[in-house]
Amino acid sequence: MPAGQANTTWFLELKSTLRADWNLKMIIEDHFTLMANLNDQLSNIRKDLNVKPQTFFCKHCNERRVGKFSMVTITSMYFALERFEICTHEEHLALKRKWRKYSKQNSINIYGKPKGEKESRNYKRVGD
Repeated sequence: MPAGQANTTWFLELKSTLRADWNLKMIIEDHFTLMANLNDQLSNIRKDLNVKPQTFFCKHCNERRVGKFSMVTITSMYFALERFEICTHEEHLALKRKWRKYSKQNSINIYGKPKGEKESRNYKRVGD
């Protein structure tokens, strides 16, 4: 695997899916469906390429730990839309404004989960 690919989120296949499935007229609930599809596809790509998460040294327990992969979030998807020229800068800003309003009204985070629900930070020891 090329160096740095363990950190890659936007593989070519994901970019193609985003281009093919995105529609500016979609409602935010559809954005979450697309985000979930992209995350499923990303997991499959990482599995097929045998991509392993990075390891790090934990200062608290003095052991090497296996990190977690990054995921596609609603905001990262919006930034990717502009980055890959699928939408304009103005459309990107409008999406972010709609998202901010929607997330406040529904009290959800960028993963589509209720705010306050935190992801587990229990990292595995290397070799476990």
